[in-house]
Amino acid sequence: MMKVDIHTMIHTDTVTDMLPEQIKELVCLIGLTATMTLVDKFGGLSFGMPHSTNTKNGKWLVRELGADIANVLIDRHKGEKLYINNCDALRVYLRNRALVGAIIACMETGTSQHRAVQETAPVFGITERRAYDILKEMTNGKTQLNLF
Repeated sequence: MMKVDIHTMIHTDTVTDMLPEQIKELVCLIGLTATMTLVDKFGGLSFGMPHSTNTKNGKWLVRELGADIANVLIDRHKGEKLYINNCDALRVYLRNRALVGAIIACMETGTSQHRAVQETAPVFGITERRAYDILKEMTNGKTQLNLF
């Protein structure tokens, strides 16, 4: 399984570039929304793919993904233990991108960078120091506060 280094991504990389191959295959098969539902519910676990929609897991698939998608998934992986990757690199990247966006938006209202980080970091459940590190990593230091 390929690990993605979120710090070496370039601006032309897309979110789907960060997905593991197995998840990309599921996206092609059942779409991004349904795949991410599987990741949210079973990321990091093996999911016993049912033989039909009448089993416990089959009924869950129908309830969460809809009958059509459940049947496509069952037809393709019937009876297999399907490992669902947790996509941690993607989650961290998306969180970091949202954090940086929130800090920059706060700064655009006239708030100092220091205050923007102090207000935003707790919302994302991270420390002020980590927020500064993320800001620096994702902007290459380009968001320094204009002092004048």
